Amino acid sequence: MNTMKSLCALSAIALSLSLNPISDAAVYDIDDPTDFVPSTFFAGDTINLSGTGIIGIDTEAHSGSIVNVYGGTVEQYFTALGGSIINIFDGNIGNNFFAIEDSIVNISGGTIGENFDAGDGSTVNIHGGHFLNSDFHAYNSTLNIHGGTFDDYFSINSRAIMNLYGSNFKLDGIDIAGIVPGTPFIVPDRGDVVLSATLEDGSAFDITLDNMSPPGFSDVFYGETMALHLVPIPEPTSLALLSFASISLLARRRKS
Repeated sequence: MNTMKSLCALSAIALSLSLNPISDAAVYDIDDPTDFVPSTFFAGDTINLSGTGIIGIDTEAHSGSIVNVYGGTVEQYFTALGGSIINIFDGNIGNNFFAIEDSIVNISGGTIGENFDAGDGSTVNIHGGHFLNSDFHAYNSTLNIHGGTFDDYFSINSRAIMNLYGSNFKLDGIDIAGIVPGTPFIVPDRGDVVLSATLEDGSAFDITLDNMSPPGFSDVFYGETMALHLVPIPEPTSLALLSFASISLLARRRKS
């Protein structure tokens, strides 16, 4: 009987281990091409890429992993899977970057190669960076665009949501009325109309809301929602006055 109980207990432990593999979470600081980099990042792994470091081709970031790109190069066919978080501050991102399955990608700098895919369930927050000749695909995902520059075209497909944060919103060069801070403004227009804006970081932005043409070398927007969020951008005069006021206050404090 005791032998049978022991066998049952061992079986239960083996099953538990097979369902919940032992975590070998690690921190990888990569700043040189000779540094070791695994081809798959797992739960608990933190990857810090900088300098001349390289994350190789066909790398996958799985749920629970965090990748911080401060510099270096992420080679093509990188995939961010569900539950992973990718923070891109600088560096070079290769062609064919895929974000899928509830992954989160935060971009504030760097250069992004061709064919960036915000895939099923992903959220991509863009505050900066330069998308080079990028065919930007989005489907069943959420794009929050606060800044950045985009050289090529967008292909916004089924169930995708695009939120633009900025000011100076226009349709075919005409100001859009009725936009107020704090309330998303939904743009219902589709067809051969151009939506333009000044993004929160001051970058110029435009997209053609064409839902008729097949995907190709022009913008298409089959997305579920285009929402505009008004974020007033201080005029240069206002910034100068603010700076002057700050300097004056600092001078008074020093005298006292």
